[in-house]
Amino acid sequence: MKTRAFSIIVVFVALAILGCALIPRLAVKLMPSRTLPSRIGGIREIKSTSTSGGGSITIGFDSHTDMQQARFEASTLIRQAWPELPDGVSYPSISTARSSRQSARPILSYTINAPGVPAAIMQYAEENIRPVIGRIQGVNRIALSGASPMEWRLTYDSNQLRALGLTSTDIATAVAEHNVSQFYGMTLTDSGTWIAVRSTNGDSREFDIKGIYLTGADSVAVRLDRLVTAGYVPSRPTGHYRINGLNSIYCNIYADEDANQLELAAKIKAALADMSLPPNYALTLKSDATENIAAELDKIYLRSGLTLLILLIFIALVTLNARYMLVIIISLTLSRFLSP
Repeated sequence: MKTRAFSIIVVFVALAILGCALIPRLAVKLMPSRTLPSRIGGIREIKSTSTSGGGSITIGFDSHTDMQQARFEASTLIRQAWPELPDGVSYPSISTARSSRQSARPILSYTINAPGVPAAIMQYAEENIRPVIGRIQGVNRIALSGASPMEWRLTYDSNQLRALGLTSTDIATAVAEHNVSQFYGMTLTDSGTWIAVRSTNGDSREFDIKGIYLTGADSVAVRLDRLVTAGYVPSRPTGHYRINGLNSIYCNIYADEDANQLELAAKIKAALADMSLPPNYALTLKSDATENIAAELDKIYLRSGLTLLILLIFIALVTLNARYMLVIIISLTLSRFLSP
């Protein structure tokens, strides 16, 4: 009987040590969240919303899905259905929703202030700041805003298209079908004289229109570069962001679902602090969600400690047995490590 009791104690202590070792791997965040899973083969519900000049479709799926595969399948279906949509409809974009807007908040938000034009500041952030943060494990995505995104503007001649039996929709369809892997999550906008091609997922500076062909009314293939003139230009600005008279770019950093946000924020701050910025450039931390996490943890530690202290004082007054108190303290400590 003594041997069995000793074995139980050894197993108990071993599990407690294992739980203690796993504590640093806990995901610490302010709001619980999960990414809404999706897969074309496991549709659970479909909701649609129509607005003036637009609309959206929200699809709910079952769990245990591959998100990249789901996005690819959805993109393929949209590409097939888009030619059947009414004229003037832009190419649909795909985004993965979250179960809670609170969970989609950035853990850190920075501003990059400089006297240059917003496009130049944005380019510097893309080439220097994004790679530094992106190398840190636990970073889900980095959202840069404040400057008009770059886009390919394909200017066409309506009379030339009409003579060949083509329309601007034919151009947009050919671009979408040919560049689905390059411009994953692409948006297309037709202004009447040009088509804007913009990638919503990564850089799109490499765009070869010479490999795209259209078939006219006489069944003759026409290369796209003979129909349009391509230029890589900033899109039309929708607003301006300035702080103290300087143009500003906003950098929002989002964490993975299972990341320890306290440790991740510390790594990001350290990495950015070691960066050498150009003259007159300033990188300023505007919001830090981990401050709320640390404050909440301090409250939890204080309340838990006071509760445990009151409980131990009560037991000590009732039992007046030091050995019994020592066993209780050790048991509570080990039990805490068994369920981190």
